[in-house]
Amino acid sequence: MGREPLMVDILPEIDGIDFDRAWERRVEGVIDAVTGQKAFFISSADLIVAKLAAGRPQDIADATAIRKAAERLPPKRKASIPKPG
Repeated sequence: MGREPLMVDILPEIDGIDFDRAWERRVEGVIDAVTGQKAFFISSADLIVAKLAAGRPQDIADATAIRKAAERLPPKRKASIPKPG
């Protein structure tokens, strides 16, 4: 929905993801600093699982990139990122 760079994907179902469990792990983020508007997003751990379940080359590359980015996070935030394998 929308146009790049301001697009949003609304997915009624995601391969490899149980909605209720993913909702418990959701991440809240500010989407408009001026108004303070917030939204919920899938956790990075669940996003990696979904990307791997999709199995397309770009999704696999995305999962790898997310993991690499997570390596730069403080230890407390790293714990939730699934390891390859």
